[in-house]
Amino acid sequence: MWSQPAIFNVLDPWYEASPGVFVPMIPNSKMDAPTNTLVLQEIINLAQASDDQSGPYYGAIIVFPGHSQPTEQGGTGEDSGGEYYLQAAGDGSALISIDSNWPIRFLGTGSAKLVYYIPPGDQTFEPGDMFALNTAAGDNTGGMTFEDLTFAYPPINESAGIPNYAAIHTVPNSGMTGGGAQNVRIIRCVLPIALSVFGLNKPSSAVCFTAPSTMRVTQARA
Repeated sequence: MWSQPAIFNVLDPWYEASPGVFVPMIPNSKMDAPTNTLVLQEIINLAQASDDQSGPYYGAIIVFPGHSQPTEQGGTGEDSGGEYYLQAAGDGSALISIDSNWPIRFLGTGSAKLVYYIPPGDQTFEPGDMFALNTAAGDNTGGMTFEDLTFAYPPINESAGIPNYAAIHTVPNSGMTGGGAQNVRIIRCVLPIALSVFGLNKPSSAVCFTAPSTMRVTQARA
């Protein structure tokens, strides 16, 4: 009997990096950015698994601990928080793609930050979305929830206009003129770049902080 909802701590080893060797996400490590991306994608795949051996979990929670090291009760004030660096291929593709409608809650604790990492000096690197929600079709009443997380990108050249990538991108089906992922909830999140919402249906946002000049909403409907 599987617990419902299931809880996935990103600091637990979920991704099989080599035969029989499973690794977790590593906070505050830029060199682990490519592996962190693979780990997070694997966690999402496991959270939405539909075979008899691994689920489905019908509403999994993915937890990002916001402290990089254990502290004594009361804390020492020396912990910088948990910054999880993620790195894409650099071809404009999304870091993380969600293609299943099973709901997920992405939950940060303490000071948890998801950082889009671009290798220094790479002049050809083309950024993309951090999360692409390809869930416009089917029943996704549960939706996706992002809570208590900070999303960070490298500095953006505002003179070039609004970027065509975003921290959270709801992708409509091919040929759709409206309607994207349903019930995307963004709660107490910091979004320093564009929040791209293409045809979002039934959006929900509570105490959500974002830079107003980079908010982009296209074909939104309530």
